[in-house]
Amino acid sequence: MALALSRIALLISLVAALAACASGQECSGINRPGGEGGESPGINVPSGMSAPDSSRSIRVPEGSRSGAVPARNDCLERPPSYFSRRAVAPDSPEALIYQWADAWSDKDLETFFSLYADSFDPPTQSLAEWRDKRTKQISDPEPARIAIDNLSLSRRSDDRVMVSFVQRFETPSMNYAISRQVGLVRLGEKWFIDDERIRGLL
Repeated sequence: MALALSRIALLISLVAALAACASGQECSGINRPGGEGGESPGINVPSGMSAPDSSRSIRVPEGSRSGAVPARNDCLERPPSYFSRRAVAPDSPEALIYQWADAWSDKDLETFFSLYADSFDPPTQSLAEWRDKRTKQISDPEPARIAIDNLSLSRRSDDRVMVSFVQRFETPSMNYAISRQVGLVRLGEKWFIDDERIRGLL
């Protein structure tokens, strides 16, 4: 009986507080969601009734005073290429083309030239001229990202594949694309480039 009466008293006090809010008075006795928490002032218990059990009261935690979201500055300027390309099998013709593009983007000349077979013969210039020209292109101090699009394969034999793709150059000063056709030869377990032709500027 005493518990029921204490609950009625608590309910009456809450109704009175809400009525005060509706009339424009300060609601200092209520913890508002999202606002500052704290202890509520004591409740006036009518004569003959016991005070409610405060151990069962609900306390609203204090909210953030500033409301500011911590700034984050850990985003990658250039996400790794494997986030935007399709999955390919290791040591496959496709994997070689992506490795070729990554070596160009990273200005890794040693890896880049290691992807060409000893039999590689440029169609329009000597090997020395081609190597010198490619070295200057890749070593350009301006950062460049090489992306591969529309990659397709045409198998000529078990050990020879023709690969067609669009090579996209993305630099701070310009963006352009070249349509390429590359012949690959398999030597042992690995593929190498032994022919390379430009089909056109896109």
